[in-house]
Amino acid sequence: MLVSNPKMLIIIGASMLLGGWLITFLMVIGIIEENFYLVMLAYGINLIGLFIGLYGITSYIFIKKYREET
Repeated sequence: MLVSNPKMLIIIGASMLLGGWLITFLMVIGIIEENFYLVMLAYGINLIGLFIGLYGITSYIFIKKYREET
């Protein structure tokens, strides 16, 4: 699947990674009470953000190389 704007995917992935990190950080310093579901949610946000960001980066590289060849 080719995305027309991979920069947006990179931004979404980076913000999800930052959000997951922020949730984890707030649990560690004690502002948010730690529970199993919140830990799994933070992990899921990090994992999905990583995949979305990597997909955006590879799409960006693919589109850039395709435009150079034509």
